[in-house]
Amino acid sequence: MKILVVNGIQRETVGDAALLTVLLDQLERAFPGSEIEISSLEHPREHPMFGQWRNLGSLRRWSASEEISRPARMFRKIFVSCLGLLWFRGNRSAYRFVARAFPSEVRAELDALESADLVVSCSGGYLNGTATFSGDLSVYCTVAPITLAERLGVPVICAPQSVGPFGHERQRRSVMRALLAANLVLVREDVSYALVESMGVAPPQLRRAVDSAFAFRPGSSDGWRDRLSLGPDEIVVGMTARVWLPPARQETLERTLAELIDHVQRDPKFRVVLIPQNTSALVGEDDRDVNRRIAGYCRGGRAPVLVEARCDPTEITGLYASLDFLVGMRFHSVIFALTSYVPSIAIEYHYKSRGIMRDLGLEEWVLGLDDITENEISVLFDRLVLHQQDYDAQLRRVLPAYIEQADEVSELLKRAYDTSAARTSSQSPSNP
Repeated sequence: MKILVVNGIQRETVGDAALLTVLLDQLERAFPGSEIEISSLEHPREHPMFGQWRNLGSLRRWSASEEISRPARMFRKIFVSCLGLLWFRGNRSAYRFVARAFPSEVRAELDALESADLVVSCSGGYLNGTATFSGDLSVYCTVAPITLAERLGVPVICAPQSVGPFGHERQRRSVMRALLAANLVLVREDVSYALVESMGVAPPQLRRAVDSAFAFRPGSSDGWRDRLSLGPDEIVVGMTARVWLPPARQETLERTLAELIDHVQRDPKFRVVLIPQNTSALVGEDDRDVNRRIAGYCRGGRAPVLVEARCDPTEITGLYASLDFLVGMRFHSVIFALTSYVPSIAIEYHYKSRGIMRDLGLEEWVLGLDDITENEISVLFDRLVLHQQDYDAQLRRVLPAYIEQADEVSELLKRAYDTSAARTSSQSPSNP
């Protein structure tokens, strides 16, 4: 059996790398002995493998490469969007002949789609778009491999997703067409479920699931405090941040987080560690740049600790496990902390954050970007410290069952594929 995983991201975004790691493990358990290939945002020349599996690159990566000029990227995105509309209609031999002129990375994903027995769109939050022409093209490029697989009659499963928001109705329609034809769509919070359901996707094709990061097993916390020169008795508070807002509002956010750091570190027992979840230079998303700016805005007597190293998911989950508290804007940092029973505040930049915290009975510990002021976040943090034991008790009540749900995806994948295979067999002309 040949399985193609599409819409993989990149290993420098450790949350997404964890999602891909979990999905590959679930596919191996569901379909032992299968051959798995990955279409991702990583260049196949630089990263030919992810673990034991071959990385093909992707139509999406090729079209969005920052190694070329913006007009060239726009042209490539239009080209990939056209492939999504036209490719694999009619005689395939003609398409194979034309494809000889395509770049090798484009040919590799098209060939893999044509030979796959199952296509799985990776877990994540990439099915959304901004209200721009570039946003339209990005959505079309993202759904292109799903659309092409469905056109070929290959079963498609969407691993646990957040869907939306969209900049235009045409983006919503493009995603809707792809999801309506999928064999199984798993969504990881209620807002996305309601949105996908409004598109006409209904159970059993639509299922509520759990973010796959909850199924990632934390690494060891041993050695992290020594590595960061932290004392054994210090109370360590992790913080993650990202670029998300227009420049003026982004600066206000970063200065507010710096004020929180100064507030926390006024108590000499507390120390703040700024942790990068994403160390990729793609579209200016290296969190280390944000963290350095936040540290530079601090005016207290002690500087926060900056983590500068690139960490894989196992390493970074060990770091989160070594914390006493977390204030996280990168939501997978919050998940990694929660799975190690570290009380956390989530800064909400996307409704996935509030939705998942609501599932866990922790919505009171979510602060929206529009609500963040130095006073609001400092008061909430002080309350978190005061209610640490209550928070821990709530996690111990709800988290084991939630993690068990995340582990059930393997069985859902197998059941959806088997149902599709049985339906195909019953419809075959050779079936008596």
